[in-house]
Amino acid sequence: MVNVCTLKKLLGVTPQDQAELDLYHQAMAEHIDALHADLSQWVVEYANTDDVPMAMRAFVEVLAFGEGEERFFPLVYRQTLAWRAAGLSETSIMMLLSRLRQRFVELAELLNSTQLARALCHNVDLAQTILSSVFQLSRTLERFRERAEFEIKRVEHMFLLIEQEAPHLLIQAYREHQRWKQLAYEVALGMAVTEQLETDHTRCGLSLWLESGGWEMLPEDRREAFDHAHRRVHLLGEKMLEMAQNQAPDQALEMIWDIEEASDEVTALLLEFLDQIFVEVATRDALTGLPNRRSFERDYHKALKMARRYGLHLGLHLLDLDHFKRINDTLGHLKGDEVLKVFSQTVVNQLRDEDHLYRWGGEEFAIVTLHQDAQGAETFAARLFENFSGTALQEALALPWPVTISMASVEVPPDLAEVPSDTRVFAAVDRLLYMAKEAGRNQLWAGTMDEKGYLREDTIHRVRP
Repeated sequence: MVNVCTLKKLLGVTPQDQAELDLYHQAMAEHIDALHADLSQWVVEYANTDDVPMAMRAFVEVLAFGEGEERFFPLVYRQTLAWRAAGLSETSIMMLLSRLRQRFVELAELLNSTQLARALCHNVDLAQTILSSVFQLSRTLERFRERAEFEIKRVEHMFLLIEQEAPHLLIQAYREHQRWKQLAYEVALGMAVTEQLETDHTRCGLSLWLESGGWEMLPEDRREAFDHAHRRVHLLGEKMLEMAQNQAPDQALEMIWDIEEASDEVTALLLEFLDQIFVEVATRDALTGLPNRRSFERDYHKALKMARRYGLHLGLHLLDLDHFKRINDTLGHLKGDEVLKVFSQTVVNQLRDEDHLYRWGGEEFAIVTLHQDAQGAETFAARLFENFSGTALQEALALPWPVTISMASVEVPPDLAEVPSDTRVFAAVDRLLYMAKEAGRNQLWAGTMDEKGYLREDTIHRVRP
């Protein structure tokens, strides 16, 4: 948005134009009533109704006489808003001003002054440019509303797809901030608003979320910039509101773009944070806090690529809590949940930094490991199996019986001619886990994948006990 002085320079308006308008002021004044009547009649024609604001006499006068930037912009701006609110389109108002331009040229010809015609046409050019700015802001507001609603629906839909509850408080904070910016646009457009534009940054909807725990949720290294942008938005909003109330719409419109820039910083971080929460929720198990199956599948492919690249042996391990259904049926699902949480933490405490435990589903857990030699995967699994103490878990949770696990371990060599498909590797380790269950549970079975991507029959064996 540019002010009238800048517009005049861009349009080639010179001091001689105003001098010419001043010279013919009296002559033009004699035609103001007729010009005003004509323009008012044209408005009715374009609006197809009598219920539309007529052209302000002062609007016609400022186009005919110029009379300085401080009066020109507010009058043209208010007239444009009045016609826009009445339903006149940008094209219709442009046509009105074009017809008025033609009348100005005719009058200048009667007065035999091409310089006057030039000056009057420049004023119409200014008015049409201001008109375009108003409608541009209006279109920006509509796009902003659509984009804000789209982002909210996008986030809510993402959480719906993974059947997880969306962070409603954060979404509401985002919605409140967008509503605040929408009000700022409406104030700049001179629209009647039913809500107050809150200028105190400590009392807005976003601030309420921040003070109720939002600050702690934001990344620490982004808080200062976020706070600065949030404060700046409200400071600029206060100034813009003051300018609008003081009938300085050109300055108010100038301010709206500064507000937009500061607000974009706030909005971008809120959306980024919403996306981060989604990724966290989508890839983490809500009960145990472990990475879930989605994370496992992503990390498994990364590990497989690394193993092939650096000649490492990949190990895929499945762990299953024996007779877990009995815990749920006998002791209740709350106790079953407690067992899952304590068990998962017990296993995590035995892993290396580079190893990660995933909740595969239900009472099954998975681990992906990388090793330098062919025996590394089995050795890792055997150590983990031996170190697990079902009795210690029993005592910690006051269970009536010890907790045991069945475990399976598959080694994928790095020198296979073809990379075995995920389906085959998962089927192989699942088969070994089934064998451990069928053999009486509380056992570890292991095997190795062959050249064709199948479990080698001659490598299948019970490792423990």
